[in-house]
Amino acid sequence: MSAVPAPVSVARATWRDLPARGAVAVMLACLVAGLLAMLLRPVPVQAGTAPDLATAVPLQIGAWKEQPSLYVSADLSVTDADERSNNRPYDQTVTRTYVDPQGRHVMLAIAYALEQEQEVKVHRPDVCYPAQGFQILRLEPVRLPLARPDGTPVDGVQMLVRSRQRLEAVVYWLRTGSVYSQRSWDARLHIFEEGLKGRRPDGILVRASRVIDDPALADATYADLSGFLAALYQATAPVAVRTLIR
Repeated sequence: MSAVPAPVSVARATWRDLPARGAVAVMLACLVAGLLAMLLRPVPVQAGTAPDLATAVPLQIGAWKEQPSLYVSADLSVTDADERSNNRPYDQTVTRTYVDPQGRHVMLAIAYALEQEQEVKVHRPDVCYPAQGFQILRLEPVRLPLARPDGTPVDGVQMLVRSRQRLEAVVYWLRTGSVYSQRSWDARLHIFEEGLKGRRPDGILVRASRVIDDPALADATYADLSGFLAALYQATAPVAVRTLIR
């Protein structure tokens, strides 16, 4: 009766059993993968910090003068970049109320973030207002009376919202890197494309709004708010204008 050969244990094979060239190839592949991971790690497009927007945005904008706000806004900015979260994504915020000689109020909100990520980015008003109990009555893209440094127009959004307490007309622009997004998908796509290049773009929301009594006043209010935003840009200190519009 012949002896049965003992089974060969495949599990004992290790990388040492590979030919020398194969081992070198595996090591090189690991080194290249590690190097690529370091090179492609997203870094902020804007190095350092942005100008102090609270100082750069004046207390008088054209005929409008700042006055104590009738409404209190939560401060969602952080002092340490490691503290950023979806609930507190900003490095700087400015919230003020301005009034013109006719007594018309404009509520201004500016929110800036040095770095944008898919889940930690500037909050869109068309998402935030409904989250606070507002119903969106109108939501329309608008070309604002502003131009970028290369002469192309600034695209924004105008919105009419209602809550149980008030009716509010809103005009805003939202810049993510070099993109002015009128839809959430525009910002997400740009953040994704920049991430593939190893970059994290900055982002800013500039919003003007006014409480009104009648929806029929919305169009005239939109025009007034757009004019205020144009005056805001013209009045802002030169050191900060490239943060507002790029």
